[in-house]
Amino acid sequence: MKSEMELTLYERLGKEGISKLLDSFYDRVFNDPSIAPLFANSTRSEIQEKQRLFISQFLGGPMGYTENFGPPKMRQRHIPHRITPLAKDAWLKCMKEAIDEQDWDERLKEVMYSIFPPIAAHMVNSED
Repeated sequence: MKSEMELTLYERLGKEGISKLLDSFYDRVFNDPSIAPLFANSTRSEIQEKQRLFISQFLGGPMGYTENFGPPKMRQRHIPHRITPLAKDAWLKCMKEAIDEQDWDERLKEVMYSIFPPIAAHMVNSED
């Protein structure tokens, strides 16, 4: 049996934990006037399912994203969307609030949030 230190983040959170996080996150995203328009061309369920597959894979879980959509190449996939520093900050605020809302220990919340700022910064492709 693995100790908690040996578990992947996916194993620690599980599919249900990731789904709860994304429910909370997208509740915020779709109510944020600065980033909601970025998601106007797809349904929430479609966007959320892709994100669940990606996050699960990224955190050490099943390779569902790659199996369904090919290699993540997230920056390339985001190029068609105008992602500004302001949008990045709004996205990170939504994620931080969603993480803080979860019933996780504080260290897990810190570890989870720390993953996102470098990724979000990498997605910026336009100025405000």
